[in-house]
Amino acid sequence: MGASAALAISGLPFKGPLGAARVGFIEGQYVFNPKRSEMENSYLDMVIAGSDSAVIMVESEAKELTEDQMLGGILFAHQEMQESIKAIEEMAKEVGKEPFEYEPKTIDENLLKAVEENFTDKITEAYSIKDKQERVQFIAGIKNKLIEEKLPEDEDSEVSESDLLDAFKKVEKRIVRTRLLNGEARIDGRDLDTVRPIFVEAGLLQTPMVPLYLREVKLKAIVAATLGSPRQAQLIDALEGEFKDQFMLHYNFPPYSVGEASFLAGPKRREIGQGKARKKSFRSGTS
Repeated sequence: MGASAALAISGLPFKGPLGAARVGFIEGQYVFNPKRSEMENSYLDMVIAGSDSAVIMVESEAKELTEDQMLGGILFAHQEMQESIKAIEEMAKEVGKEPFEYEPKTIDENLLKAVEENFTDKITEAYSIKDKQERVQFIAGIKNKLIEEKLPEDEDSEVSESDLLDAFKKVEKRIVRTRLLNGEARIDGRDLDTVRPIFVEAGLLQTPMVPLYLREVKLKAIVAATLGSPRQAQLIDALEGEFKDQFMLHYNFPPYSVGEASFLAGPKRREIGQGKARKKSFRSGTS
């Protein structure tokens, strides 16, 4: 909310303002921005961000609510955040700076059309390849061919390699988006309602812990759980106060485990975000 308000009065090109809301579901009723004490009895913890006309982001955890109840929470939050959006709009009218004129980079329509006419079939073929590494190599080959065929030999030409790749990316995005909107199968062959099969093997490690081996089609993970006493709970000192967390989740994957070459350091944004999502999914089954 603070960032949205700051951008709204800054004069920068910003299609806002945006609002946000937290929603709980307590005793069969939705609660807007509930207190922490109230959340202890809530069946829902949902955070929504959106504009005056659309929902942009949803982050939530719940205790087995129905689809209608989850959808109701989203609609309730979007309705409640309108007051804060209007307040930011009024503030921007009073103290906002003059809009900053900005012209975004545009892609030449003739170049875009040429890429679309000559490479749509190849890009479509690429996204029918289920194996990720094979698909990446195939797309890289298309890009190289595009640069070889379409990049002018004249160094003074206005068309650069960057322009070609921007046009390629736009065409590529359009093709993938159209496939999804038309209800076609995902890249790996699944339809929109199919979840990847997950295989679980217990007792992998002969230790006092509770080990599991999880395997997806492309993902493998070793999961170990350790039980302790309440005295070993993690002490958290956060903005909302001091409390103890009795469920700790250490979620990490080193760079080499995902095919990347990088230095070993603390958890990155991807690990932190995915770790929080995993923790939410596990917590409802352990509390």
